[in-house]
Amino acid sequence: MVGVTHDGKMVIRDEEDGDWINVPNSCCITHVAGMKNGVVVGLKDDGYLYEWKSQGGVWQWVGPSPSTIKVMSLSISSTGVLIATDIKNRIVAKSQLENEWTMLENPCCVTSVTAGPYGLTMGVTRRGTLKKREALITGTWVTCKVKGPKMKQLISYPNGDVLGLTTDGCGIYDLHFEEKEWETNINEGSDVCLISANILLNPAIGVDLDHDVE
Repeated sequence: MVGVTHDGKMVIRDEEDGDWINVPNSCCITHVAGMKNGVVVGLKDDGYLYEWKSQGGVWQWVGPSPSTIKVMSLSISSTGVLIATDIKNRIVAKSQLENEWTMLENPCCVTSVTAGPYGLTMGVTRRGTLKKREALITGTWVTCKVKGPKMKQLISYPNGDVLGLTTDGCGIYDLHFEEKEWETNINEGSDVCLISANILLNPAIGVDLDHDVE
């Protein structure tokens, strides 16, 4: 799992209940997502994407990736497509980092979007209301009533399980979809609060997960 702290730095942990590890030289971003090929992509305040890569033995953000659309959130679909929301809370997507964003059908209005269970796409509004749609490209948003804390961002595993990052950034809860309830804060006991979080699979980070880095 990867997160971004309130000072814009990347932190990672290899288990849901593990310690967060600081990633050197990783400032200043707002969101991070990992592509299926292991490439780690970061979103900065300027609304553009950057690639985390080693140059001359130094890991750093490289970019930006050219785009005419600025985005304010970042995630990845179950098929590896990058998905985001633009400054007007509309969903956009692209299959490759170097591609231009494409506006999807019925895109408005969510501030965070991710893949969900049963092939659904899940989103959350500015007020923390959970939404779902049957298809990423052509679906229509439907409100989901869920018990528990309000969320500002949704996070998904490849199997469709969904986590939610609370509005204060200090809680990360499992969504029990059938029971329609947020349960089990997997960040409980940690003093690390985040502005965003995501799942990374086989990422190229340049950090030893067995050792914390100051």
